[in-house]
Amino acid sequence: MLKEGSRVAAFATGPIRGSGYEKVILVCVIERDGIIEGILSDFVRPGGSEAAKVIARMVNRSRLKEQIRLIVTNGIALAGLNLIDPEWVEKKTGKRLLMITRKKPNARRMANAIRSAYIASEAKERLRIIQDKRLVVRKAEGFFVCGLADPADIGNEMTRKAVETLRAAHLIARGISTGESKGRI
Repeated sequence: MLKEGSRVAAFATGPIRGSGYEKVILVCVIERDGIIEGILSDFVRPGGSEAAKVIARMVNRSRLKEQIRLIVTNGIALAGLNLIDPEWVEKKTGKRLLMITRKKPNARRMANAIRSAYIASEAKERLRIIQDKRLVVRKAEGFFVCGLADPADIGNEMTRKAVETLRAAHLIARGISTGESKGRI
């Protein structure tokens, strides 16, 4: 169970624009007890393979790294099909990673998208990530929460905080990218 006062680092990307080959902003909001304590930013490629590395680098270089207890993303993929390997991120950062979505994750649909977008050699590693049998999904606070360990142990209050922090990251990323924030996570 995460303690009150634990810092949450939430990651969200701005929208994919133009031809889809331009890099997309990746924003991280670090929050504790309803107060934003830090904002980090970097870039990822739509459909690229560097999202996990960029997240780990951003967390590990942050001055708040030691206080971060939880990393949150909006699903297992950022900027289209730029997949996040939860095990790799947790190993490199020493932090727990949860993926939160409004809709129930659909591994079959994601696998079909990967197979149609990538050649077999590129698709193999991406398919391994989404088909990891250790990923546990549960519904909490109207969202689906997914992680390598049972997400139930973080509690409903921390889930609410994680969702709100993720919402802030999404609004900031979209606002920077388009000039005005809107939408839901």
